[in-house]
Amino acid sequence: MELLRGKQLPRRILLYVFGYFVIAVGVVLAVNADLGVMSQQVLPLALSRATGLSLGTWAFIMLASFTLIQIPLLGRKFQWFQLTQVGFSLLFGFFIDFVVFLMGDFQLPTYFGRQVMLWVGMVLVAAGITLYLQAQLIAMSPEGLINAILQKMPKAQFHWVKIIMDSALVALGVLVAFVFLGELVGFREGTVLSAFFIGRFMPYTDRVLIPLLKKMGFRLEEY
Repeated sequence: MELLRGKQLPRRILLYVFGYFVIAVGVVLAVNADLGVMSQQVLPLALSRATGLSLGTWAFIMLASFTLIQIPLLGRKFQWFQLTQVGFSLLFGFFIDFVVFLMGDFQLPTYFGRQVMLWVGMVLVAAGITLYLQAQLIAMSPEGLINAILQKMPKAQFHWVKIIMDSALVALGVLVAFVFLGELVGFREGTVLSAFFIGRFMPYTDRVLIPLLKKMGFRLEEY
């Protein structure tokens, strides 16, 4: 995505940041539901439990590393404005820790209640992705890394690279949990459900949110 210019840029930055916040709320709901987190959060959660550092801190470290890996991958093709991904990753990590602070250990009683938390969390993640994509600023660092890999491997397909990367993150998270905690952390039925349903929720969040954004004055058709 290209950085935007013009009068709507400040509003789009606000929309982009708000999308990150909505995703953070969805992530923390899934963590508190304790039925398995989204695939990209399995490793940060395991590292957080193993080291005592916050989930947001490890989410930032992981996302920032995705940005830094792009530099040797792309070499001279790396565009330095993409380093703004690091700043947004820091903001996302802060949002996660802030939402954890607000929610604490909140959990609805019974397995059904925890399922409700998980599904609401998945819908919020889908909605947050819709919002940040409509802002059309810059790809989040995981997508930026996938795009960098595709430039080195043009015959590869985006969805297959994403599946492999997410699977590798889950495997690393499981390994860290077993080695340092002696138990499985973060990977449960919710991890599988989120991998299957978040993308399928997005057409519906698009259908609801995009018309709303246009009514609010975002000229989405121009981009």
